[in-house]
Amino acid sequence: MVNIAGVVLAPQSAIAQASPPPVPDPVPAASAPAAPAEDPGEIVVTAPSAWGSSGIAAQLEISSDEILSHGASTIDELLGSLSPRIGEDAPPIVLVNGQRTGQGGGVGGYPPEAVARIEVLPPEAAVRFGYPAGQRVVNVVLKRSFAAVTVEGGARVATRGGTSTIDTRVQRLRIAGHMRTSLDLGYSRTSALSEAERRVSPLAGQFSTQGDIAGMLPGGEIDPALSAAAGIVVTVAGVPAGAQANAPVLADFLPFANRPNPVVVGDARTLTAASEALTLGIGLTRPLGGFIASLNAGGQLGRSRSLLGLAQAEWILPAGSPWSPFAADTNLRRAVGAPLASRNESRGANLALALAGQAGKAQLFLTANVAWNGNENRVERGRDWSAVQAAIAAGANPYGAPAGLPDAPALADISTGETTSFSLQAQAAAPIASLPAGPVSTSLSLGAEHARGTTRYGDGPDQDIGQDSGTAQLALSLPLASSRGFLKPLGDLGLNLTAGGFVGTGGPPRTRLGSEVAWSPMSGVQFNLRYSLERAAPTLQQLTAPLIVTPGVRVFDPVRGEVVEVEQVTGGNPDLVPTSRTSLAAGAVLRPAALSGLMLRIDYRRDLGEGIVGALPGFSADVEAAFPERFLRDPDGRLVQVDARPISIMASVTQSLRTGISWAKALGRTGKAEAGDEPPGPRRPGGGSFVEPGEPLGGGHQTRVQLSLGHVWQLTDRVRWQDGLAPLDRLAGYGGSVSPRHRIDAQGTLGRAGAGVSVNASWQAPAWRRSAVADALGDLRYAARTRVDLRLFGDLGRLGVGTGEGWIKGLRLSLDADNLFDSRMRVTDTAGATPRGFLPDDLEPLGRTVRVSLRKLI
Repeated sequence: MVNIAGVVLAPQSAIAQASPPPVPDPVPAASAPAAPAEDPGEIVVTAPSAWGSSGIAAQLEISSDEILSHGASTIDELLGSLSPRIGEDAPPIVLVNGQRTGQGGGVGGYPPEAVARIEVLPPEAAVRFGYPAGQRVVNVVLKRSFAAVTVEGGARVATRGGTSTIDTRVQRLRIAGHMRTSLDLGYSRTSALSEAERRVSPLAGQFSTQGDIAGMLPGGEIDPALSAAAGIVVTVAGVPAGAQANAPVLADFLPFANRPNPVVVGDARTLTAASEALTLGIGLTRPLGGFIASLNAGGQLGRSRSLLGLAQAEWILPAGSPWSPFAADTNLRRAVGAPLASRNESRGANLALALAGQAGKAQLFLTANVAWNGNENRVERGRDWSAVQAAIAAGANPYGAPAGLPDAPALADISTGETTSFSLQAQAAAPIASLPAGPVSTSLSLGAEHARGTTRYGDGPDQDIGQDSGTAQLALSLPLASSRGFLKPLGDLGLNLTAGGFVGTGGPPRTRLGSEVAWSPMSGVQFNLRYSLERAAPTLQQLTAPLIVTPGVRVFDPVRGEVVEVEQVTGGNPDLVPTSRTSLAAGAVLRPAALSGLMLRIDYRRDLGEGIVGALPGFSADVEAAFPERFLRDPDGRLVQVDARPISIMASVTQSLRTGISWAKALGRTGKAEAGDEPPGPRRPGGGSFVEPGEPLGGGHQTRVQLSLGHVWQLTDRVRWQDGLAPLDRLAGYGGSVSPRHRIDAQGTLGRAGAGVSVNASWQAPAWRRSAVADALGDLRYAARTRVDLRLFGDLGRLGVGTGEGWIKGLRLSLDADNLFDSRMRVTDTAGATPRGFLPDDLEPLGRTVRVSLRKLI
């Protein structure tokens, strides 16, 4: 303390604890010093703690000036751009003004202009807010006063043509202290991409639209007379073009002996579906006594349509038909009629209520959620050819246009499903004791959920699965040493412990245990060690998702070395077993004081899982050997069905080492202070943003540069599918996966509030695909690949377009080029050739896309 003329000026840490804001912030970090004792007769001058503070000292604070330099449209997009500095690949947990938020009650869709600053909290913050250890937490501090309507629209096209997306979004947001009101409406539409618009491998076992004649038995002779005329045994012959108008004679088939007509799928099959989606979100946040109450409601509608190719018909052409020159019955094979289609419609609604505040020394949080989701799938798997077959038997022309034949109604499978869930969660955090290094804080979380899922496939009965569960977690944060007091030479050292449990319908209780050590021996240096053991149950969606059987799905069969159409089974798997995961992670972060804005980090992680729920691996011969019941073949050995529902993996182990370096710096000097809480001068009517749309480019905002480089070294990736099977090394290419051992990501951003450019690049090392069981392909090499994404943005008003006033004010133009150099994966066999099924368009048909968007902040 400093005593000037009897007036004591308290340090900022003491100030923050001495005078809490109207709605207090969460419990301070264990490492924060206790408020100093006051001498009798002294006058203590204090000031309110920073607006929106979490109560935990941030490792990194990102200002509103830097936020605007990224040119992001939403806070979610902004956090993605900041991920190299935040230090995690997965999205972080987001606090709002130092408080937890309920499900659906986040601010991810808010415009970044509404943000005063972002605080990146230390690793131990997750436990103190009732989350599992190891999750990164950021605190988004909103401006005290903000009001704006944001309108954005864009169009994305593939430069190679074939598909495009349009999207539009309107949002109304108003912030006045702890009061927030938001309304968000969005719509998007994507056109389909067909096989005719890309170069893909031909399918095996397909029929031509012209038609082919074959024998009645597989591989059997059509007619001895035709074989004698051709000089070879003829088992298949393409239908001549003239047969559509005039009955063919035997000689007309000679040029097509053992030569089927070419198969052209074209526009009858889509590589990506046509889709559209509509979303609506409403949010209200208000003070309620000593709490902040939030009510959020949302809904979404979506639908998609895919084309599955032409229906495959096999008709018997009688020997006595006027259209048959053959001595015996034959088999006519054609792809005919309108394309078969798959349609999906989805609907959803959610309502969430959250209360956050402080009672005494305890920080409290309560949330209640209700959610409903429903979907309907209609898949056409073929056509009813009975009327057509009867007409052919009566003498109709089987080679003519489909319009000349009787109607063949589509045979469709319809599956429906819906899930409803109700959940309650309560969490309390408070200091419970004091150690020499600081206070011991604890958090207790309790939750309960009721969920029910109902599915129906075709005309079958409803399948109902209900799940009632309860969860509990207790966390302790123990300060062991403090750089400002106890064991000062050790720096700041803390231990976090968590213990939790899960009780659910139809299974034994499951537990979660975790421990974390956080050590900062000096300023700018942070070490972290985490260990967790978790046992959990599959989600209701994984168990009860509607069963969908989709015909005409293109897959590569490595056993026979051909691309085929199969029925693909998707949906939930009620046979999934509980999972167990053990994780060990260690990391270090270095922020040298001598090099402002520089951050170095290194992270090691090891995960061991048992019963982990995962997708069916990429198809290979050893995957089929491990899960033979998932692959169905016809008597000729051709693959006809793949069951791709989730599986339980007996055991897996992964180890990785991540290193990264990032640097951020402001260039030049700003002419005025950046605030955001209390803007100088007159405000806009109803309150407004400090950053005024249309402010000239030289209005005081600094140019910011951010550079980052990260490397992922996958040390181990092994899996054992089932008991009795040997483990497979996925890094060596086994197990149906292609796992590069190394990946490098780089990002560069240069911008300010008016304009900017960002470049994201990634490189992955070569990888192999191998099979422990012999197949038709042998080893395949996936070449190294580099991908570059580019983004440019400019505020037209600040860039001096026109007068910078009127409609141009606050108008931003953005250009995004994803996969700028149209990089695609290149796959070769041991001879250096690309096998069928692995052409670039087979693996990644979309290619480079360009999006142009306009955004207006009103």
